[in-house]
Amino acid sequence: MTNYYIVGPSGPSYVTALGGHSSLHGLLVGATPFAAMFSALIYSLWTNKSFRYPLLFSGCMLLSGNLLYAVALEFDCIYFLFAGRFMIGLGGTRGISRRYIADTVLEEERTRILSYFVACGALGMAAGPAIAVFLHHYANAIVEIPWFMVDRKNITFIFNSLTAPGYVMFVAWVFYTCGIMLFFREKRRNFHKVQLKDAESGTTEYSAIIRKTEIGGAERYEYNTINVHERKEAPPISPTKLHQLKNEITSTIVLYLVLLWINKFIVEEFISSGPIITRDRFGWGVHKIGTLGAIIGLLVVPISIVVGWLSKKVDDRRLILALFCIAVFGLVIFTCDPGEFRYVFGYLVVFASLQASESVITSSLSKCVSAKLAAGTFNSGLLCTEFGTAGRVTANGFLTMAGLLTKTTPNLLIYVVFTPACVLAVTGVMLMKFNWQEMVRR
Repeated sequence: MTNYYIVGPSGPSYVTALGGHSSLHGLLVGATPFAAMFSALIYSLWTNKSFRYPLLFSGCMLLSGNLLYAVALEFDCIYFLFAGRFMIGLGGTRGISRRYIADTVLEEERTRILSYFVACGALGMAAGPAIAVFLHHYANAIVEIPWFMVDRKNITFIFNSLTAPGYVMFVAWVFYTCGIMLFFREKRRNFHKVQLKDAESGTTEYSAIIRKTEIGGAERYEYNTINVHERKEAPPISPTKLHQLKNEITSTIVLYLVLLWINKFIVEEFISSGPIITRDRFGWGVHKIGTLGAIIGLLVVPISIVVGWLSKKVDDRRLILALFCIAVFGLVIFTCDPGEFRYVFGYLVVFASLQASESVITSSLSKCVSAKLAAGTFNSGLLCTEFGTAGRVTANGFLTMAGLLTKTTPNLLIYVVFTPACVLAVTGVMLMKFNWQEMVRR
């Protein structure tokens, strides 16, 4: 998530330095989630067999993408800029992470663990702008170091506030990839069935894992066992095929996916439009933009922890509804001619509430999918990643169009962007109210 948002404060400047219009910043940010939509399906297929190798492949894509992003200035090629961000999206592993949690964490613990997952993502979202501000101050002077020759031309290593995010993330992903190679181990998945044989009676017992504990460093599994007479083999879990998908996707799953799409659309609008709106409307520079992003990301962490704690005491659907209502309140503030204070306050309210609701939505969805979906390619991790990423891509495309339409009147951009967001948030609340009983069916 740091890699997603480290380019936010400096992205418009990088685009204009390479001859593009600042409104293309929306496409620059959107290139990453757009690519993630394609890679998520490939990773989902791959994770049917393994988690380790998809993670290693993603590390290679992230290394290549960040390097390409960093050298775009040296080659004066805006296409390198977009290609680098696209490759970073191909290395996105949120779908793998979500499936890993859904497959290895018990149902009663899943909302809490996913809230920590969102909190870690929020830390990354805070770190991205914060690192960008730091690099803006301390990497402002261009440092050129020769590194190889091409056709007698000396290709240099340019390290400044524009290219530094690419190089910094390149180094970070080197450590990540090495860590996966050295330390990552596969775990048993909780939808697997375990067959036990009673030697004396000749009956077969089918067991599902209900609890896992660690004693002395060794894993111990407890099973919920059912005796079935005159059966020789445990019934296998048959993963859902593409032509069977329609029968497995229930209205409850569709509802949660729509809520996730709305969530990500609004969040991405706030993040991507922030540097443009604050610069044109309030005259903010990279320092203020990055500081706001860091503060908001850090705010999500304690809220996500509280949501994880509340998940044991409050029904998931009530948590989602409450957080969406808070988001509607924050969005209404934007429609009332926001000044600088109102903008910051509304930004804090909307972003924090919607980010916190993500973990509850994804957890609820993972509890609604059938065993066939969970064991196959179209698992909850893939569904969440595809619809969440679609929300990001749609938001960035919409923001780019809105920026081009309001090029001559930039002060109107805030209304063009956030009025539809307010309508979508209200729609999400109404969908939950009209489908309240549907949200708890299994």
